[in-house]
Amino acid sequence: IGKPRTILIIDDNAEHRGFLREMLDLLDFIVKEAKSGEEALQVVQETWPDLILVDVFMPGIDGFETTRSIRTLANPAPVSIIAISASPEMQQASLAAGCDDFLVKPIQIDHLFQCLGQYLQLEWKFIGS
Repeated sequence: IGKPRTILIIDDNAEHRGFLREMLDLLDFIVKEAKSGEEALQVVQETWPDLILVDVFMPGIDGFETTRSIRTLANPAPVSIIAISASPEMQQASLAAGCDDFLVKPIQIDHLFQCLGQYLQLEWKFIGS
């Protein structure tokens, strides 16, 4: 309950974007997608998201450079950026590039929910059967 939150998924892999979109759509988030760093920079200038999920390895502008570029854009609203990679050793480089957190692929749903709750200041309410 509250205002809808916008999440931007940046990943060159359509399957990965689709998986994340499915999870986030179920939770009634407004989901935007970008398949490249270049496209992501256009999207954030049109619709400033509340949270960004960015793949580290992409052709062209990678996740590190995309994060650094987003951090330089003037916007009064803070945005949390969570890096995603199948390579756990990319965590420190992601944080150094300006990401707030890091998720390892394949993404564990409970870790995703934990990050969403923490960075969007959400309180999850699970309805039992």
